[in-house]
Amino acid sequence: MTTLQSEPTAAAAEIPVPAAPSSRPSSAYLALGYLCFSTTLFILAVFHAGLVSFNFIVAVFPTAIFFGGVAQFIAGIWAYSQRDFLAAVTFTSFAAFWLSYSLYTWLFLPQLVANFGNSVTTATGSFTLAWGLVALFVTVAARRVNRAVFAMLSLTTLMYLFITIGQYAVAPPVDLVGGVFALAAALLGFYVGAAYLINGSYGRVVLPLGEPRS
Repeated sequence: MTTLQSEPTAAAAEIPVPAAPSSRPSSAYLALGYLCFSTTLFILAVFHAGLVSFNFIVAVFPTAIFFGGVAQFIAGIWAYSQRDFLAAVTFTSFAAFWLSYSLYTWLFLPQLVANFGNSVTTATGSFTLAWGLVALFVTVAARRVNRAVFAMLSLTTLMYLFITIGQYAVAPPVDLVGGVFALAAALLGFYVGAAYLINGSYGRVVLPLGEPRS
């Protein structure tokens, strides 16, 4: 005896497909990396720009270690997994900068000042000079990314330049100029990070970043 098997209805045959997430993974690591960098830089910039006394510089360290350091390093590894080698180098390098800056300024600099006085500015100038060269290299590479990122990294390089000169020459006004460039770089970095986050979330350009130069 044969049994009749009913054909599956169209409704039963349809398998619900989960909605795609609104944020694109390709922009999420960029948003994280640039927001980590700009947030930490902004806090540091208010000291170098003369808006807050250096007596309270320890306020930088928690953000520098956890957000500028650890979280930005994660963004760099994430960038590497996406085969975005420029972002990987940029984020991991600046993460290492924030961690080393915190270690140098928090643990070693007070002891150096106690032992050697103002001559320690030469050591600090060498520290910022080395990182300024790293910033210069990633700036040149970022020229083909977009104009906003290139401008942000250019301002960052100028920050390192003037802070280095200010440290070598023991010239606080020059260091103050470096702080102004740092503040400008941080504000533009906020825009870049927000643009990657918002554009990725909406799936379209809400905040333009500028076409790269040919």
